[in-house]
Amino acid sequence: MAIDSPGEPGQRVIEGYAMGKTLGAGIQGKVKLGVNLQTGQRVALKCMDKNKLGRDRTRQMEMLEREIQAMESLQHPNILNLQHVTMNAEYPRKGTKGTKEVVLLALELAEGGELFDYLMHTGAFGDDIARTYFRQMLSALELCHNAGIYHRDLKPENLLLDADYQLKLADFGLAAINLEMDTLCHTCVGTKSYMAPEVMARQGYDGAKADLWSAGVVLFIMLAGCPPFQQAAPGDWWFNAVRSNRHDKFWMAHLRSAPDFPKLAQDFLNLIFVADSSKRASIDDLWNHPWMQGRVLQDAELTEVMQTKNREVEARKEAELARARAQKERQARARGGGGGKFNAFNSNVHRAVAPPPPPDALSGLSYFYSAAEADDLMKSVNEMYEQLGAQDVSVKQSEFKIKASIPGDETRGALEVVSYVYSVPDEPGMHLIDFQRRSGDQIDFLKVIVSDVRESLAGVIIDGDGATSEQGASAAAEEGTEEPIAADIAAEEPF
Repeated sequence: MAIDSPGEPGQRVIEGYAMGKTLGAGIQGKVKLGVNLQTGQRVALKCMDKNKLGRDRTRQMEMLEREIQAMESLQHPNILNLQHVTMNAEYPRKGTKGTKEVVLLALELAEGGELFDYLMHTGAFGDDIARTYFRQMLSALELCHNAGIYHRDLKPENLLLDADYQLKLADFGLAAINLEMDTLCHTCVGTKSYMAPEVMARQGYDGAKADLWSAGVVLFIMLAGCPPFQQAAPGDWWFNAVRSNRHDKFWMAHLRSAPDFPKLAQDFLNLIFVADSSKRASIDDLWNHPWMQGRVLQDAELTEVMQTKNREVEARKEAELARARAQKERQARARGGGGGKFNAFNSNVHRAVAPPPPPDALSGLSYFYSAAEADDLMKSVNEMYEQLGAQDVSVKQSEFKIKASIPGDETRGALEVVSYVYSVPDEPGMHLIDFQRRSGDQIDFLKVIVSDVRESLAGVIIDGDGATSEQGASAAAEEGTEEPIAADIAAEEPF
């Protein structure tokens, strides 16, 4: 979706930025594509609705101010650049609905998206790519720590990529800032599957050492394609092995699903995955380790490699649509659809259903095709949420949209999810169900999509080769194909 040229009728403008398509959305606001009307530079406009800050408004504003303070004080090629802030901006609503007051942040546009997306679609990275990105992340962290700033929410979703696929550390909303040397952090914040054990235990902790633990979890995911722990707390088999200094058991279990995990990288991670933070490696220790001295991709090389991965993603999406189209036509023939050619007038096509957003706004692991009617899909999704025990379910039938809060359990945290039903352009009678995470851990979200959603909607979605979810999974197993990360997300205990 292109942004209209300056001065064109219907264009919405905020603080000198033309507003374009929505890049992301959360409980408190949206991130919109923006263009600086003076310079023509494209940016990401983070618009936080003050009326949606929730009951703990003071804390939310403190987090936002902390994020702004941290980003304004940090200048680094691998840290997302904050370009403009307005605490009381007038956000123009669509049509003639007036304005609303928001906090506006204009951020450097990470056109390459989230690092996590590439892991999801193309699987674990090779040693060279993982090392290159880890070094970029460690360089950014070193600057943060030297400035007395601790990120405290390191995870792949907060590692963005620019147009050349260089890493950009983002989202400092949970950062601790301006701490004196040797001052401990005390707030239990972050995402559980990435938290250091001392943070999980609600002890006073060294912010730098906690960040390094989280960075180690990210590195493990880059190399293995699955998380090292469910969470770093007693009761987690993998963490118990580490806590008992039995890294040999930890690796023996993981190598069954990731047999090519580099040996030197295992030794490197053994320095990070140390339960006692006082014995955990420092940044200097990590820079000096032999694994860090290995091959690093130059900027142009990294761009080329990641562009190839991007093309792989697009090819997979095209193949999936082709399989779904073939299955829809088989279903039409079975219903007497006119000698094998699909006739749009044989079914009640919902022409009011909007087409989906651009493909780069969809995750291939969280949307599904279906030849069912849009109203029937809405009913099926609503029933699925009921089966999951979802709370605060909000159905907007006219917009083919359902929002729900899915409570957590022993294996995953709570999630805020929104689902949409779209028509598929140039494919009469075919629809797409897209699930988007609004809050909660990305890996927890994918656990729900890979298992619960696929199982609940197996009768209506076209999955994989056009069969139901279970049939598609069986076929993939017979063919020896491998899902990038999804297959390992819900791994059982090794023993």
